[in-house]
Amino acid sequence: MIDTAFGFLVPSWWEVEVTVAAAAFVILVCWFFGQGGGSNGGGTDASGHDNSGTSLTIKKR
Repeated sequence: MIDTAFGFLVPSWWEVEVTVAAAAFVILVCWFFGQGGGSNGGGTDASGHDNSGTSLTIKKR
């Protein structure tokens, strides 16, 4: 009974490798798309100006 539960709850080495590879792929894709550079994707444009929408100007009244 304990052997069955232990074998069911502990992942195999193949499952660990697949999980690590999938996590690395997701991180790589997020990094790649987070770089911006598209026409409306944020980042910096060709002239080097920030168009990510995070630099807001607050005017005093």
